[in-house]
Amino acid sequence: MIEISDDFLIDSAIKHHSLRTSEKDILDHPSVHRIVGVLQRALGRCSMVQVVVNEVLHVVKRSASIDWLLFLSEHSHRDHLLHQFRVALIADWLLHYIFRTKVADGDYEMTRAMLWSAALVHDHGYALSRLVSLIPTLFLNGTGIFDADEQGVFLLLRKCYEGTYSPTIMERLCVPPNAQDKNTKLEVTLSSEIRAAVGEYFGVSRANLDARVLAKLCSEGSNVYDHGLWSALNMAARFDDAGLPWRHRHDEIPTIRNLLEAIAAHNHSEFSGSDFDVSRNPLSGILVLADEIQEWNRPILSRAKQVTLQCRVLLDRPSRSKLGMVFEYDHTGLHRAGLAIKKMKRLKSAAFQRIKGAAGLPSIDVNCHSVELSV
Repeated sequence: MIEISDDFLIDSAIKHHSLRTSEKDILDHPSVHRIVGVLQRALGRCSMVQVVVNEVLHVVKRSASIDWLLFLSEHSHRDHLLHQFRVALIADWLLHYIFRTKVADGDYEMTRAMLWSAALVHDHGYALSRLVSLIPTLFLNGTGIFDADEQGVFLLLRKCYEGTYSPTIMERLCVPPNAQDKNTKLEVTLSSEIRAAVGEYFGVSRANLDARVLAKLCSEGSNVYDHGLWSALNMAARFDDAGLPWRHRHDEIPTIRNLLEAIAAHNHSEFSGSDFDVSRNPLSGILVLADEIQEWNRPILSRAKQVTLQCRVLLDRPSRSKLGMVFEYDHTGLHRAGLAIKKMKRLKSAAFQRIKGAAGLPSIDVNCHSVELSV
């Protein structure tokens, strides 16, 4: 059994030159500045459109403010800043040890850099997706609680997220509804506008995602408030705001499409099975795997308490054909967080079921147990 822990991942990252020896304590003494330094080196290993480098780095620098706002405003919120960094370390390890033969040598460094980028921004749209999802509730039937100064309130909200989220997206979708829309059809109107924005930024004139992928993201039954979708939408809008030449002829643009698709699909209920085929997009399946493996040292802050749910993640003789995973959750932590091991089993099984059958991914066996962990 191999325990996937901070020490294990950092030792592996140092061995493969993703981290320097002087950064061995980066998770003991984390800072956005140090994480950005690691990402700069990851992106610097390959030729990339400079717009992409700048925008990814900028969003990572602002990620801490997103967690702070969510910790302060939500009833209960889990850490995402360090979670995203740990996911990047796991993805880097998976790429090297499990998927190395699935990626052509000439594409390896670009794939590695894009995996780091995807991992470090895949959840940053959470706050914006939540904010927009609340608009129909706040203004249902024209009884919005902000009627006195709607424009002022939304200007303040946009100010909170200034520098993180694209001003174009904020001004288009984070706005009070028109008077005629303040009725029970408001959610339909907003959903249509979100789908229009998704179609515009991911369509043929810009990112030009695969038609099947775009159809899933824009389908009538899809969740337009999915945080992964909003993370990808914001990155596409930021790239566009910064002047990314979408018709760029070099190899980077197809890989940027893979980046946006992987982020949009990682939590989206419309994507499963062959959508995560490694031969089509190596980023998507690896990102989901890494995201679900990262389950330790994630503080849950609520108005009543702070709980760090400890979990030990073990891999049973991992290989390119099979990944056996054991999640050992601390019994006391589960109880304090108001969670049951049955729920954790159900959530983990459903998450890994989404990528079952994807070509190029190893077969996955998952077990969850409640144990007493010394913390």
